[in-house]
Amino acid sequence: MNEICICPVCRRKFGKQVRLVREAKRYICPQGHSFDISAKGYVNLLSPAAGAHGDNRDMVLARSRLLDSGIYAPFRDALVELLSDLPADATVWDSGCGEGYYTSAAAKCADGITVYGSDLSTAALTAAHKRCPSLSLVAASSYALPAGDATCDALLCLFAPEAADEFLRILKPGGRLILGIPGKRHLFGLKELLYDTPYENAPHDPTLYGFTLIENREVKYDIRITDPALIRSLFEMTPYAYRTGAVGKQRLQTVEALNTELHFHLLHYRKTQID
Repeated sequence: MNEICICPVCRRKFGKQVRLVREAKRYICPQGHSFDISAKGYVNLLSPAAGAHGDNRDMVLARSRLLDSGIYAPFRDALVELLSDLPADATVWDSGCGEGYYTSAAAKCADGITVYGSDLSTAALTAAHKRCPSLSLVAASSYALPAGDATCDALLCLFAPEAADEFLRILKPGGRLILGIPGKRHLFGLKELLYDTPYENAPHDPTLYGFTLIENREVKYDIRITDPALIRSLFEMTPYAYRTGAVGKQRLQTVEALNTELHFHLLHYRKTQID
């Protein structure tokens, strides 16, 4: 396994990167800092002052139920296809990995591949460990990834914050970045149910400094959900759970079937900046 994590204490206090060494149940720093690997399968490399963040347990369970139904499988399979040519010794980092549905799929792309997943939510990381115990899971912010400079062959950012400067920093020269973003018609049927005036998603500017776009792969298909509990899980895993008023939520409680489009883009980049 390629160990690439750096000490967050040294980085914060002294402004330098010090590589951590992994032991059976902890990561240790040559300067004496130690970070235990939780019994739930992750190591916390957040700043002690950062506090609790990210999705709560209910949101994680809703996402897990929805993803385990297979509704998002075509998007997952398209991602795996993009990663299928990675070498066996590749190191992949999934920034904002959530409960590990896509991270675990990436881990199966090649024998010997090393896959890290980071997220602010410890509830999500706990679920990711249950899904795929071989993952190296880290509680960390996307804007302060605890990985050394130029240590990753590929980086995934799927429906998560785009910390482009950090992505550029930790990718090797020629390394690959894959962004997963919603298309303009993603979940439009759900929006029609919730809102009197549904809206399409705004177009995404694909320009990223230091990266060349290789491919914009569109994944688009229609689904019908006839399980009301699964419809609610879909709603609860989206930002609409925070944005929807009482009227829209009442409509959701009474619906028995949902027809909607799923619309995604996989933006595949290569790092081209010369450091």
